[in-house]
Amino acid sequence: MEIRQLRYFARTFEMGNITRAAAALSIVQPALSQQLVRLENDLGVRLLVRSSKGIVPTEAGRVFYQYVRAVLRQLDHARSAVQLKTRPLPLVDRKSTRLNSSH
Repeated sequence: MEIRQLRYFARTFEMGNITRAAAALSIVQPALSQQLVRLENDLGVRLLVRSSKGIVPTEAGRVFYQYVRAVLRQLDHARSAVQLKTRPLPLVDRKSTRLNSSH
């Protein structure tokens, strides 16, 4: 399971249509479909039922979506916290850095 698959699933779930979700994600529809199938295979459960009118989430898909939203929110919070709280690391001259062998 990859973070991008979670993002793809969430967008598809929210939009209710794979083609529109692919456009919103700036990827081609077959690539999105492939990633969704991989996610379903990884989980061993069907998350979305595809039809000519769009997608309908299964019960497992609705439950999974709630967890995915929470995970993605946490990732966004973590990214923001790290970016706000850290400064760039100083460059280290590896040639002049030596390990102390006494430890």
